Amino acid sequence: MLVISNLTFGGAERQVVEIANHLESKGLEVHVCILSEHAPLASRLKLPARLHKIPKAHKYDFSVVFALRRLIRQLNIDVVHGFLFDAEIASRLAGWFTKAMVIGSERNSEYRYGNVHYYAYRLTSKLVSMCIANSNAGRRLNQATFGHADDHYRVIYNGVDLERFRVRDANWAKCNLQPVGEKFVIGMVGSFKPQKNHHYLLEVICELKKKRTDFVVLVAGTTIFEGDDESNRYLSEIKQRINELDLGQHVHLIGAVERVEYFYPLCHLTVLTSKHEGTPNVALESLACGTPVVATNVADNAYVIPHERVGYVVPGDDASLFAETIEQVLINPDLLNRLQIAAREWVVSEFSTSDMAQNFRLAYEQITSRLK
Repeated sequence: MLVISNLTFGGAERQVVEIANHLESKGLEVHVCILSEHAPLASRLKLPARLHKIPKAHKYDFSVVFALRRLIRQLNIDVVHGFLFDAEIASRLAGWFTKAMVIGSERNSEYRYGNVHYYAYRLTSKLVSMCIANSNAGRRLNQATFGHADDHYRVIYNGVDLERFRVRDANWAKCNLQPVGEKFVIGMVGSFKPQKNHHYLLEVICELKKKRTDFVVLVAGTTIFEGDDESNRYLSEIKQRINELDLGQHVHLIGAVERVEYFYPLCHLTVLTSKHEGTPNVALESLACGTPVVATNVADNAYVIPHERVGYVVPGDDASLFAETIEQVLINPDLLNRLQIAAREWVVSEFSTSDMAQNFRLAYEQITSRLK
């Protein structure tokens, strides 16, 4: 059973759907449980009947632990794998009351836990049999914070649905967007939260604007689900900053793009300005569509985006260099074409969902062997 807060359009949520769909073909029976009624990604589950909902009545609704325990027992679940804070803590406590083995997750790096998160994870750490990180940087963070032994961890990179995310001709109608003519199109996909560092993106655009004006930046994404006040404030700050910097002609906030596989092919390249990441789904999806990526050098980005081969990884404190890198790609058609071809080839060779699912199956089988 994969347990997560909801099934919105975030990176962890999309990966849960991919894991569930592809593990079925590996001979495992997979259920997904969410702690919310909000599940726009449910339509992408191949077996929607195996989606279960235990909605929280409020932020600290402890009753979900007992409801989850009943569900685990009812379905005779062997392994419970939690994703993100509330779902992971609920999984740990519910698993404690059953015979199921509990797996934790680490999907970030270079991140400081708040007091509530830190002590909740610390107090329940002995209930976890294994932690699966989606980056080596994330494994190092978790190990440094909680002190588990090396054999407690497995690193499994995210995978990409190579049929859904593929090279295709630009189709603006599929994204409900108007064509922008002969301008270069730079894309960014990410929720509005400080981690994604949209402020730095605007600094980069200001630098790029000094060199050329024939470009547009399409920023796809929304605030975090459940009315997160910080996320709403952050979006307001970004809108205000766009106006202050007079970037309205260049930067367009286009909201959520449900058919994001059609968004990447609209772009000449995409950017990722995050302060920290795990394995960024948006980078892998973009590369799978043949769209190069310019990203900040955080977490495992240097591995996910081989520098000068499929894109560029640059420091997150040099907006001028970031803008210069973007410009070099845009003004050099031969370079852009080479990056586009290599991008798809790289993801196909290293980040297929089939390979990811196989790695998860092996981890789950290793855990369940302890039950015998």
